[in-house]
Amino acid sequence: MTEKKRDSIGIVERKNSRPGLGVAECENIERRLADSERKYRLVFEAAASAVVLVDGDGNIQDSNFRLEELTGYSISHIKGRDVRIFVHPDHFDRACRDLEGIFTKGPIYNQEYKIIHQDGRVIDVSVNASAPHDGDQRERLAVIVISDITEQKQNAMRAQMLSRVVDQSPNEVIITDTEGLVEYVNSECLETVGYTFNEVLGKNVDILNKQPEDMCQNMLAKLRSGQSWRGEFIKYKKNGDGYWVNASVSPIKNADGVITHFLAINRDITERKQAEESLRQARNFSQSIIDTAQAIILILDTEGKIVSFNPYMVKLCGYTLEEVMGKDWFETFLPESDKPHIREVFKKAIGTVQAVGNVNPIVTKDGREVEIEWYSKTLRNSNGEIIGILSIGLDVSNRKKAERKLAENQR
Repeated sequence: MTEKKRDSIGIVERKNSRPGLGVAECENIERRLADSERKYRLVFEAAASAVVLVDGDGNIQDSNFRLEELTGYSISHIKGRDVRIFVHPDHFDRACRDLEGIFTKGPIYNQEYKIIHQDGRVIDVSVNASAPHDGDQRERLAVIVISDITEQKQNAMRAQMLSRVVDQSPNEVIITDTEGLVEYVNSECLETVGYTFNEVLGKNVDILNKQPEDMCQNMLAKLRSGQSWRGEFIKYKKNGDGYWVNASVSPIKNADGVITHFLAINRDITERKQAEESLRQARNFSQSIIDTAQAIILILDTEGKIVSFNPYMVKLCGYTLEEVMGKDWFETFLPESDKPHIREVFKKAIGTVQAVGNVNPIVTKDGREVEIEWYSKTLRNSNGEIIGILSIGLDVSNRKKAERKLAENQR
């Protein structure tokens, strides 16, 4: 009997093995089964996740190529092996319980495990599994769908970390929609202003960041054009107390570049403002003393050039500060005979030897000589380096004249 004839007889025998069905009907059923299996295989392989069929012992009976991508092992290598070989040791016991439960208790959904890739990488996965009944208990299989959620977990961790950073920031953080309605406020802001989150959620941001009208309009114009805005203003707590903030407000854009929110970060600068005000008042006080002092207040740099002097000096010498600023003090104001000696005194004063009570004349704009008694102190910067000298000069012309007259009378 030829091979072809034996094959034909075999086909007829198989088809006739279905009682009550003719050859044509058997062929139709087999075509439908083949078509069904082809569609199943297309769906099976096209799945975005790894799909694995395991028997009651957990041995892999079939899988799509996604499992190979997920684990790094070829399908031929892992077929027939225990599906739990990939599971991280920390999760192995739970995986065993869950696998048994699939057959005895029912499906599992979105269970998270860690598995180990062939190259040693640890991968986070989410597992959904069930063991559907097909009427044949002897060949009951479990369908396990394994999805890689490593990137999802990492993104979630980054988002969680960012959320903690923002909430624990020492600066106030406020997020509003484009209409200025509050969507988020961090803990620092709530603690500072005295409101609860529910009290400000959905309210206009003015409840937290009320600004002068002109400043507000300028800020909105910049934000709506896609620019950031920075400024300083006084904002108010729930109890009415005001405090200064340095605010930085920026537009938040979506992936299409459309502005969806505004982000404000406020830094409390009340202490700095108070210090600046105290410094301003101290400077004003010092300046008022300098301006009204009936003595010369003179500042020279380390080379003896004029940096500043007060109104009394202007009145005494006839020069304005603008006329002589930056000029050599000794060449401008000292008589020729006194220049060498006074330069030496200056060098000693710059070298930390303080000049106390030295008397020498200065020459005024109109050529008069006025005798001045000097008291000097070196000036230093924040690093302790000498940057100049401060001299206080008293007009002792009348006193010196009286002393000379008394000496003459005594002779």
